[in-house]
Amino acid sequence: MTLQELDERAMETIVDFFYSGEIEISENNVQDLLPVTCVLQVQSVQQACCEFLKRQLSSENCLGKLINSPSIHIVELFLQVYK
Repeated sequence: MTLQELDERAMETIVDFFYSGEIEISENNVQDLLPVTCVLQVQSVQQACCEFLKRQLSSENCLGKLINSPSIHIVELFLQVYK
């Protein structure tokens, strides 16, 4: 994945995090933030995104979230969570 392929708003959010040390992770941005954190190797935010996703998963919604995921990083997370 290249920088050009990353979501512009997610990149902006990460840059803001670099300056402020604070970030808001929500259902609206987590799937866009996670690839950015992986490419830029921002492990603290990557871990926070993974924890957020883990808290959101349930047996009722996991398959739908996996199928609708635009990111291979989300698929890898699901595989890790359900090992």
